[in-house]
Amino acid sequence: MKKFESTFTNRLDSPPIKRLLVAGQLMISVACLYFVFQKVAQTPFVDFAHWVSGNILWVLILVTVLMAVNWALEALRWQLSVPEESLTFWNALQIILRGQALNWVLPFTSGDVGSRLISSKDPKSATVALMLNRMIILAITVGYGAVGVVSFFGVGSQLWGLLAVGAALVGSILWIAFKPNLLGTSISDFNFERLGRISLITLLRYGVFTFQFYIVISAFNPTLETTLIFLGIGWIFVFKSFIPAVLGNLGVREASAVLFFESYVPDIQLIIWPCTLIWLINIVIPSIIGAIPFNNFQRKLAA
Repeated sequence: MKKFESTFTNRLDSPPIKRLLVAGQLMISVACLYFVFQKVAQTPFVDFAHWVSGNILWVLILVTVLMAVNWALEALRWQLSVPEESLTFWNALQIILRGQALNWVLPFTSGDVGSRLISSKDPKSATVALMLNRMIILAITVGYGAVGVVSFFGVGSQLWGLLAVGAALVGSILWIAFKPNLLGTSISDFNFERLGRISLITLLRYGVFTFQFYIVISAFNPTLETTLIFLGIGWIFVFKSFIPAVLGNLGVREASAVLFFESYVPDIQLIIWPCTLIWLINIVIPSIIGAIPFNNFQRKLAA
């Protein structure tokens, strides 16, 4: 276990690789934020008070409560995914939130991966469980996001190309996950009842943060059609999942939302602000909470 921890952290801390990955993510975030600021500068100012729902405070309270539900579901999902670890709910929640904090300093969400694997008694089984969790969420994202892509591009060769890439990606993950010799164990070793429960929790969690996004966007844009908002959310999730950026994908979420909703709103800031609020509530707040026990975690790594 010590050897695994040392190898994992040493690879993450390799200066050339780490700098290259962080630089690439930083460039993506800067490019996306530049695009957003350019769009804002070109848009005539609209009085927000006229457009924003009067119940915005209650909306923000509800979204914050749903954030807690969201991370509680993720903790339950991880607890169920690694039963051999005998994790309590609070142990699992601490691991999840600690990973969110580490994501701010490690590229490609490897902080989340590191927090889960280094805290594990059986890294191989934890790796398979992590792949399973990500495979399910990726499959949902590709399926849901494809509907948003259809509404944006229309049915054509571009769409089928995107779907082909998505299918190939999901297929590759399935092949890796179900290949026992690759990791010494495989997802096929999972109890199918447990697999079904993990999938159900994943769907519930996906529904929670989709609803979060919906109520914030609709609060700022009460005249937008419900169907259009849900299509746009699927579009945003695809971009957020496949385009890496720093600071919890800051900029990518906003830029993709601008692309989709630009022609439907009187002021593009009415879309940018909901995206930023979701980022603050779902990413920043949990990361701050997860950073509280981070010093103890550093001492564990050094031991």
